[in-house]
Amino acid sequence: MPKLYIYGTVGYDIDADYVRLALDDIVGELEVRINSGGGDVFEGNSIYSLLKYWNAQDGNNLTIYVDGLA
Repeated sequence: MPKLYIYGTVGYDIDADYVRLALDDIVGELEVRINSGGGDVFEGNSIYSLLKYWNAQDGNNLTIYVDGLA
């Protein structure tokens, strides 16, 4: 199963464009692992919306784990 790691400060270490590009290459199952102490709220909302939209597509299944902070 493909994994997407969201580790670091949202909007600085990780941003919505990174997540969008990663999601473009994945169909089916996806495991997202999060460890972030925070960051930019607007960028975080964009990431959330991208993941929600991806999960709503037929045949996609998203599992999210919080490895530290989220």
